[in-house]
Formats: sequence, structure tokens, C-alpha cells
Amino acid sequence: MTQEKKTVLITGGTRGIGNALVEHYVSNDWHVISAGRSEKTISTAKEVYPGVQWLACDMAIPSQRIKFSEQLLGTPLNLIIHNAGIQQARDYFQPKKVNA
Repeated sequence: MTQEKKTVLITGGTRGIGNALVEHYVSNDWHVISAGRSEKTISTAKEVYPGVQWLACDMAIPSQRIKFSEQLLGTPLNLIIHNAGIQQARDYFQPKKVNA
């Protein structure tokens, strides 16, 4: 009797924490599906992790999120790690007026 691999979906898997998560799950024999913002970042990640199923999706663009979710329809997932995010240059110490 063979045990099927568990499947994890990791968004933001081409860099940083997401990439470390991809490495962790690949090394623990999971089937990994991961999203990256662009084909350019994905092509680099494919060289390091060729067994990962890479999908392009800029999570900031609604139409790309829809396409991404449609590509995953019917795919059984054991774990979802939504790691994609953005960083904005902002002065968090600047007081703001609040009308409350």
C-alpha cells in the first residue's frame, strides 16, 4: 500500500519566507504548488525547485486571482499557506487626523 503525497499550496513562494516554506515542504516530500508574482521570478525558482508546480499570479490584481483559483479547481489540498503580501513605503509614525 502506497501513501499519497500531501499537497500544500504556498502563495508568495518565490522569495523570502514563502521560498523557505517551499524548501521545507519539498524536503519533507510534499507535493508543492506555489504562486509567484511573475514568470520571471517563477523561472528562477523553477531552476532551484523543478518538481514544484509553479503558477504565475500577482495577488494584487483581481483578474489574476480569479484565473489562479480556476487553475486550482478540483485539486485536493491538504494545506494552504497564504504568504503573498506587499510592502508599502509609509511613515507609520506620522500622526493622522481621525474623524470619530
